[in-house]
Amino acid sequence: VHRKSLSVWGEEAIRALDDCICSKVFFGVDGIDLEHGITTSTIEEARLTRRMMAAASQTIVLADSSKFGQRGFGRIGSLEDIDVIVTEAEVSDQMASALEEAGVDVIVVK
Repeated sequence: VHRKSLSVWGEEAIRALDDCICSKVFFGVDGIDLEHGITTSTIEEARLTRRMMAAASQTIVLADSSKFGQRGFGRIGSLEDIDVIVTEAEVSDQMASALEEAGVDVIVVK
């Protein structure tokens, strides 16, 4: 069990998702970058997140405004791989344009 997130990673966690299907997956990221897409801190977490995304009909990223323009070490996927981003602040015009072009809906909650 990963101490910080209290989650399980690795091959066993990935195999556990092999037979799962769901309508929506919600997850956080360490970075949302125009060039590198969505990223997290480790390759293992990125692999597990990709598997969760493959099992879901809709991918929803939960990210506070500090994540925009940042990138982590493990690449989860491109902006086109996600359907919705939920955040607490408006994004920059450049980011908003790229997200719109990628087909990503942005929901700002206050």
